[in-house]
Amino acid sequence: MKRKLSLLFISLLFSYVNVYCSYRTGDTLSFPIYKIWHFHQNDSSEGWHLPEELGGMVHGGAVWLSFPRPRMMQENRLSLKNPELYSIASPGSIGVPSAKAQKLRMRILNLSPETNGELSWNTREHPDVFFTVPFSVEPYSANWQEVECHLDQAHWEGHLNQIKIKPGLLGMRGDIYIDWIAITGGHPRPSSVKPVVNAPELIPIIEIPGITQADFQMAFDVLNDAIIYENLPVNGFKYPVVSPGASGEGYGSNWWLLDAMLTIPALKWVNPAFCENMVRGVLDVQSQNPDGHIDHYGSTRHRGAPSDVSVLPRCYFEAGNHVAMATTDSGFQEEIYHSLKSYLDWWLTPVKRNEKFGLVTGYHEETFSWPYWRDRESFSEKGKEQINFPGEVAQIDLNVSVVMGCEIVADWALKLGRQDEAEKYKTLSHDIQKAINQYMWNEEKEAYYSFDVKGGKQVQSLISYTFDVFRYGIVPPSRIEKLVEKLTNPELFNWGNIPLTTIAKTDPFYVEWTGDYAQQAWDGDVWSMRNMVVIDGLKDIGKNKLAAELNWKTIQIFNANYAEFLEPEKGEGFGVKRYCWTAAQYIQAIVQNLFGIEYSRYENRLFIFPHIPEELRGQVVSIRRLRIPGSNDLRLNLKVDCTSSEKMDIKIEFDGDLPHGRISVMLPENTTKTLKSMNGKTTGLPALKGAENKKNCKELDIPVQKEIVLTFGEKNGDNE
Repeated sequence: MKRKLSLLFISLLFSYVNVYCSYRTGDTLSFPIYKIWHFHQNDSSEGWHLPEELGGMVHGGAVWLSFPRPRMMQENRLSLKNPELYSIASPGSIGVPSAKAQKLRMRILNLSPETNGELSWNTREHPDVFFTVPFSVEPYSANWQEVECHLDQAHWEGHLNQIKIKPGLLGMRGDIYIDWIAITGGHPRPSSVKPVVNAPELIPIIEIPGITQADFQMAFDVLNDAIIYENLPVNGFKYPVVSPGASGEGYGSNWWLLDAMLTIPALKWVNPAFCENMVRGVLDVQSQNPDGHIDHYGSTRHRGAPSDVSVLPRCYFEAGNHVAMATTDSGFQEEIYHSLKSYLDWWLTPVKRNEKFGLVTGYHEETFSWPYWRDRESFSEKGKEQINFPGEVAQIDLNVSVVMGCEIVADWALKLGRQDEAEKYKTLSHDIQKAINQYMWNEEKEAYYSFDVKGGKQVQSLISYTFDVFRYGIVPPSRIEKLVEKLTNPELFNWGNIPLTTIAKTDPFYVEWTGDYAQQAWDGDVWSMRNMVVIDGLKDIGKNKLAAELNWKTIQIFNANYAEFLEPEKGEGFGVKRYCWTAAQYIQAIVQNLFGIEYSRYENRLFIFPHIPEELRGQVVSIRRLRIPGSNDLRLNLKVDCTSSEKMDIKIEFDGDLPHGRISVMLPENTTKTLKSMNGKTTGLPALKGAENKKNCKELDIPVQKEIVLTFGEKNGDNE
């Protein structure tokens, strides 16, 4: 009798709403538990509905859920399907008041690639209204983990009626076990810290005719408003990250590899630690994949498995290189190197690189634009959204991106003392460049075209990425002028108006798309991303005057107009109106191209190579308080005075503790000017010499000093 009374007392005590109870063995925290489901008995769900679509059953003291393997990879993921089919639902009439039902906790074993789920609930007072909050889990973990869902994150009142839990959003494969589920109290979720990227004290001060400081500030404001920093991790990304559109416009609060990485060359000047952490986030999500590929965004269903799809890779090759060059953490440099190499190796496997032609094939956002569906017989039937399948077409921009990856990885292999690896990737770069020139060049049309590796023929659409071969001097010198003639022909790519159209205006499928984003926006409209790679290519082949003109036009057309893409006649912005990579590349065009500023913490060297367009000749441009990445808040002040046609003054000043290092000041090779004075001295001047890694460029190599004033004037005899 005493035994029965004792058991009854314990049972009553446990069910009392204010009792404090620790969780099972291994759990350390104690919270008030208001309702708990243990799932101790086989085949007893304790009133929970476990959908057949998830194979729901109770076995071994836990709920066992299995995600069904899709019949086709093109099937929609779970979040786009009927949520009722893929959610487990509690019994109704739970009855816990909102003041007490602050958290839902569950102990799970996640043997799937899922990183995120959703918790929904309604109230007794308003059963038709459901509130929803996200939750995060570690994927592919052999350990039990306690997951905390924050009901108190939503603003709701009343009595808890029913709970629905969607255990994953990908729905690709794998098992999830739930040991127990509890409604508890708990502490408020700690406030998340947002990285600062638009504070006035961080933003450099510019003086450029036609560009205001407010315009410049606005670009940083766009980036600030796009930072995801709450409810992390977001789809496996553990660090704050920039989403495509400010305030989630257009693409929601998710990470996209291309968009996030394209912001790093701009954000590194204001918050290098934030940039480092975005790359750390990429290392995390890449580590989930066994083949080294990186998913193109957070909701891809290929996560955790071999895949044949990623995204245009130059975004990560460049971003990783920027961060590695600026960081003071040598161990982190090693991590970045291994990540870049692993990613590059995936692109070089037969899954992506055609063995017969030696070209890399692309799919969807691994290339921009998508001309290759035009040759498909099904085009007229299925419309413009029809695209090719992986492994069919090798695109110019993709193959140039892989060349870039080879060059960057080879360069870092040398820096890190891996001579054999450096030689390997240099050879691979040479081989792909050779294949580009052999199979993609059309002698009759004097341009480069994408290549159908299945049919062994070129795809006959003239795309602006025909000029991507300027990068790294891939194009032979004999072909450069033929391509430049096409680039500067207003009838083809809108040079002189709103350049560059993504596709030649003479192409039969050219279209000027307006309104919200659609794939047709890549069939004629103007994108900053397409312009920037051509500007870099023009610099690589020594066409510095053309690079300066296109860069200045890019700054002008996107100034205070940070839309996703522009209509090419009047320059009106469409798509997402506050688009992050547009804002970032506008900043990059000013800092990195117009003023020509780059800094390598690894080499302790500052590079200055202004690209001043003809329109700004006779003017003064300056940038002040530009933060040098990897330094202890060292700031650069740079002024370029072109008011006189006979001379040019460059003034360099530093605020802060000077590092040991060198400064490379560069001018075009064909300049008629030479160094006339340095800090007022006219004798014993350092010589302008040919730059080692730049074509048609002269370089002045000088030590870092607090203040340097350089005057370049017309040659009038030997000044050296």
